[in-house]
Amino acid sequence: MFSRVVLVSAFVVLGTAVPLRAHHGDAGRYDEEVITVSGTVVALQMVNPHTHIIFDVVENGKTVRWQAELGTPQHMI
Repeated sequence: MFSRVVLVSAFVVLGTAVPLRAHHGDAGRYDEEVITVSGTVVALQMVNPHTHIIFDVVENGKTVRWQAELGTPQHMI
């Protein structure tokens, strides 16, 4: 009986471990090239899990809305 409980517990732990890893699974899709832009901040969204800053940039006489993803609100404070 004890070995069955251990076996079932191991399957439960392993079954939930895979979805927990998936949060930052797409982190490699971001471009590593650093660019500098200047603009006017429209909004700062301090929400979990990431803070977003939305700003307008003038490019070739046309205003373009940009969005950047930052760290968690706890790290931004």
